[in-house]
Amino acid sequence: MVYLINNPCTLPSSKFSLAISGIGKIIEAFQLISLQNIFESSFHQDFLQDTSCSFFSIPDGNTLLNMFGPWFFQACMMKFPDPGTQNGRAVAFGVLCKIFCLPQKREKFLRNYVTQFYLALIEGLHIDTCLSTILMSTTSLFDTELEGVRMMVPDFVVGIRMILPKLAPGFKIDLKFYMLELLLKSLKTESQHIIFDIFFTLINVYVVEDVAFCPRLVSLLVKSIQEKVLTMNLSSDVTLYAFDVFKDFLGYMNMSNEIAKYE
Repeated sequence: MVYLINNPCTLPSSKFSLAISGIGKIIEAFQLISLQNIFESSFHQDFLQDTSCSFFSIPDGNTLLNMFGPWFFQACMMKFPDPGTQNGRAVAFGVLCKIFCLPQKREKFLRNYVTQFYLALIEGLHIDTCLSTILMSTTSLFDTELEGVRMMVPDFVVGIRMILPKLAPGFKIDLKFYMLELLLKSLKTESQHIIFDIFFTLINVYVVEDVAFCPRLVSLLVKSIQEKVLTMNLSSDVTLYAFDVFKDFLGYMNMSNEIAKYE
């Protein structure tokens, strides 16, 4: 039935938005069935032997992307400025994010799909009409084992910084905690030496902006970086850069203390 409408991206903008939303609800239904069956499996030991309700009979991420991926990836790249197109584009980003955030029980996402997803995210995180949808739909993205996901941290930080000025003060605080959690979680779980410099730089920038409001922040970050340096065989360049970050932290703390004396 879905294929009767053909590619939604060829439809007029108002119908495009409706079609993308409708297909998104179909995908969401598949995902809800999958999550429900996985949840029920914890209460039924014979779950995996029952092929009628096993998650092996439910479409996984690759299957969903084989069915609908080309349409949604194309939808994410549509740049017509009218509201219908932009709304459909945001919905497409939300659907893709939810697909890639769902744990895969059979096989990993195909690299081709992961690459397309990252390319779409890099663009979407810089677009006002899509940014909030992406952030709300990727709260568990960095908890997944998605290959290369930590490389997306800088783009998410840029996106968060874009949206911060538009939020009420309470939401700004929540989003800043989200950013800090994102950086610390990525630093803790990352094993690729090549991007540690990026994490250290982003953490350094975060401290510059917030150490005056949260002096204990430095201690928390120093401990996290110290644990990483001590538990991994990092290259000498990365280790030296980590110590440079430590020195910067001390400078920020001293500056913050001096400012506090005159307040």
